[in-house]
Formats: sequence, structure tokens, C-alpha cells
Amino acid sequence: MNYKTTIFVPSLMAFVFSIVVAPIASAIGPELGKWTAIVNSRDKGTVFDTIDASTPAWPTIHSAEYISGMKDAERQEQVEFHSIAHAIIQDAKVLLDKKPRQSTAENWRSLESALRLRDSMLRNTGYANLVLADGLNRLGLVFLCKELGSEEQLSPEFDGALSHLITYRVNIDQWASVTREELGWTDEKLKEVEGNPNPGVGLHKLWDRLTDGDNFACPKNMDHLCSDGLLKQRDLSMLLYRYIYSDIAMKRLSLAVQYKKQTADFSLNDGSGKIAKVLPSSGEGKKMSVVATGGVPRVVMTKLPVEKTNLSVGERFLNARSSADDVATLLHMIESGDIDKFMPLYREDILPSPKTGRP
Repeated sequence: MNYKTTIFVPSLMAFVFSIVVAPIASAIGPELGKWTAIVNSRDKGTVFDTIDASTPAWPTIHSAEYISGMKDAERQEQVEFHSIAHAIIQDAKVLLDKKPRQSTAENWRSLESALRLRDSMLRNTGYANLVLADGLNRLGLVFLCKELGSEEQLSPEFDGALSHLITYRVNIDQWASVTREELGWTDEKLKEVEGNPNPGVGLHKLWDRLTDGDNFACPKNMDHLCSDGLLKQRDLSMLLYRYIYSDIAMKRLSLAVQYKKQTADFSLNDGSGKIAKVLPSSGEGKKMSVVATGGVPRVVMTKLPVEKTNLSVGERFLNARSSADDVATLLHMIESGDIDKFMPLYREDILPSPKTGRP
């Protein structure tokens, strides 16, 4: 089953602290000082143009609500890093908005820097780190989707960036840790979530407990969907919603790339029928074996449990394998420009629905 959603314009609550994107205020501590200098020196470029292997690791940054209970010096440093976080989200949008039809070497370097920064953010997990890493995943996904539609032959840079992007996997223990820290949940409340061998099932249990069983197909808090809003106001359920759909979109992008490489006459307008002839069957996982009955061999197809099939975490969450229909839908989103609305960074990235006039 494929869920479809209507995205609403976020009505964003004022941030607990005064956030100024640029210039950033004076820093506390050496790491913050270096990050402040990086953001304030980016001129007309982006932060991704200025970070390199010598850039300090990104620390653990919490939600605005969590920070409000910290001691003065520690709280101030976290507030400063929140300002830098907003600058990073802003620069992710700039990089996408300024992207030419076919990317230059400079664009590819900036994207690689963004993905390295994502990796650094996930090594020190906090709520804001998860928001930022998701925003950079979205940057990589939309960037590569646009490139897929513009390149006749995919470049080595494309392949390298895609391989880096999809190394990320939704980490259920990471999510349990942040939920415990931010919401004060006990081990009992996180039972069957933390350490679950099937992360899709465990994250579905987390979703149900965060939302009291809200319908994942059309959750109540869609106005909290954008990255900028999630930094300003904590909402673990909508952040999880973004992670699940981004995970699924990465899988579908990988399939679309596989399809393009195996098709001589690739087009963004290709339909599911044509795609299904090229891609492996999207049916349920099955194992083929040969058994002998009365000395006569016969082929037997045995349905595999979900955890033994090659499904992504998001697919396991929805209990649905990505299909040729899904790949065709992604290609159409790229062709129409709707890919720009996918998991938005800002509320202005969302366009009104032609049916309702609402985003």
C-alpha cells in the first residue's frame, strides 16, 4: 500500500530563543568559534563551500525545548549552534535554488561536503542533529533527482554522490536515545522499540506511541513538516515521518537510476508498464526451491518473512516494497518539478493544491 499525503503550510511557533542567521553572535568555546567563523565568512557562497576535512566535528545539539532547561553557559552555546543550524538549512536551499541544469564540479564538491557534514552530525546524536541530517538527506535526494532528469549519461560524480547518500540508514536505537532524552521516556515505554531486530516494526511502534496511533497516511501535525519549523518547535513524530518517506524515496531513486542505466530510450515520462519490464519484480519476497514428490521434481515458491527480504527501513515500516508504479511516480515528480515540494526545508517550498487552494 502506498500512502499519499497533502502537505500543509506550517504555522510555526516563535522560537524560544532569538535566532539570527547571519551574522552569528560571538562564540563560546573553540569549536563554536570555528563554526561561527565558517558561517560568517561564506560571503555569497554556502557553508558547504567553506567546510573541509579540517572542519571541527559537529557536536550534539538538542531541541529548543530541551535547551531551555540548561544552565546559562551551556544554554547560550546551544542557542549559538541553533543559529548556525538555521544557516545550514538556509544554505541547503540556496544550493538547490542555484543549481544549474547540469551540475558543475563546484556543485558536486558542495554536495559531497554537505553529505560529509550529515555524517558528522549523526555521530553525535541530538534532536537538532537529526533535523539537520534529514535536511541534508533531502538536499542530496532532490539534487540527484534533478540531475537524473538532466543528464543523458550519469556521471561518475552522480554515482559517487548517490552511493554516499544511501549509506545512511534510519537507526532505531538512535531514535530511541533521542526520544528518551527529549521526552523523558522510560525503558518500559521504549519496549519493543529499542533494539528491535526489525527496525521497520520498531519504528512503527515508536510512531504509534508518539502520536497515540495517528494515521501515518494523513497525520494531524502536517503543519510542522518543514525542516526550519522542526528546528524551531520540537516534533519527533513529524521528524520521524520525514525520515521514513526520505528512506523510501532514496530506495526509489536507486531503482530509477538502475532503470535509466538499463534503458536505451529512457524518459521521465516512462510509465510503470515499461519500467516493470526492466526492473526486478516488485512482488513480495519469495524463495525458489526444487522439491521432489514421488520422484518428480517441482518448483516451489515460498514467501519470505519481511525481515529476510531486501526492503529498506521505510518499506518495512509501510510493509510495502517499492514498485514500478512508485518509480514512474518519482520520474513524473522530477519532470513536473513537484520534486521541489518533497519534504520541504521551508514553508514557502510548498505550493498550494490545485483542488483545495491549500498547500
